Amino acid sequence: MVDDINNITRLAKPMIRPLKVYAYDPSAGRFVGNHMISQVRYEPLKPGPVGERFAVIDYDGTRDVYYTLGDLDHPYIAISGGLSPSETDPRFHQQMVYAVASETLQRFEIALGRHVHWARFDPPGGKATPAGRHILYLYPHAMAAANAFYCREAQGILFGYFRASQTNPGPNLPGQTVFTCLSHDVIAHETTHAIVDGIRSYFTEPTNIDVPAFHEAFADLSALFCHFSHKEALLDTLQKTGGRLFQSDLEPEADGSPDADKKPLIQAQISQANSLVQLALQFGQASGMRGGLRQALGTPPNSDDIRTKTEPHDRGAILVAAVFDAYFTIYMRRTSDLFRIYRAGGRGGNPVDLPPPLAERLAR
Repeated sequence: MVDDINNITRLAKPMIRPLKVYAYDPSAGRFVGNHMISQVRYEPLKPGPVGERFAVIDYDGTRDVYYTLGDLDHPYIAISGGLSPSETDPRFHQQMVYAVASETLQRFEIALGRHVHWARFDPPGGKATPAGRHILYLYPHAMAAANAFYCREAQGILFGYFRASQTNPGPNLPGQTVFTCLSHDVIAHETTHAIVDGIRSYFTEPTNIDVPAFHEAFADLSALFCHFSHKEALLDTLQKTGGRLFQSDLEPEADGSPDADKKPLIQAQISQANSLVQLALQFGQASGMRGGLRQALGTPPNSDDIRTKTEPHDRGAILVAAVFDAYFTIYMRRTSDLFRIYRAGGRGGNPVDLPPPLAERLAR
């Protein structure tokens, strides 16, 4: 009995805290892989959650109210891998921003092989905060606005919420409340801004038009490449695009109407946007766009763009498109032998609904 008790007391501290998140955003519903488990480095957390690197402050500046804080160390929540995805529970919103921001920071630190320090903050007339000593604050309901942004002066990231378009809301309900803090892409994008500011603080100085454009492009690339680590969603997209991951739309689940002149009869006959190459899909659709806020390949090759596009997001899209052009070109070249074998077996030249073993090979 004594030996058993001693063995229990010697149990190692867990290395990972599993937390439930949206892989994309609520608009994808229970689409394959959209409800996923994020593997976050374990640390004791205070309600918020508040940890060593991040602190969630759930103050709604528009309504002047503090929301109830979630306690991820509560036994009932911890044993369930965190709270289940919910658009209406502020505690899940808090969990979502903490989990995705932590996951994004972990990716950078693993790639760099060192800790990333947050930017130094010098308050007016006050004592400077030593670089890397303070934590980054996350405000999931900071304001009623179709926006989210990193702010060095606030020492954190402010996420807004807004009403979907009444006339063209996409798959959202007209006037539905859309929370930017529930978009995996938005959180990863803004966290990347904070990381870059911590690594190269003077990159926030717009000494020329390419500086803010680079910031936006790099943050977009960080968010978009996260999609390719979501294996379930990646495999599903590979099968529905026939391995052509760069397609903007997925093949419909059911064949079209026999009469070519007729419109689709059911929802399953309508092609859906390819979330893998779309950035902040719900945000874009709720704002009246057909697709996401931005896309991996939304900028066709045009040598004149570098001379005409000056807005940071538009100019940054040139770099994003160039990187993904190279990425997908390399992917197609490396997998060409698999497609040749597939076609030699009597399959079509433009396959859809790939066999799972082939999709697995393509994913690797």
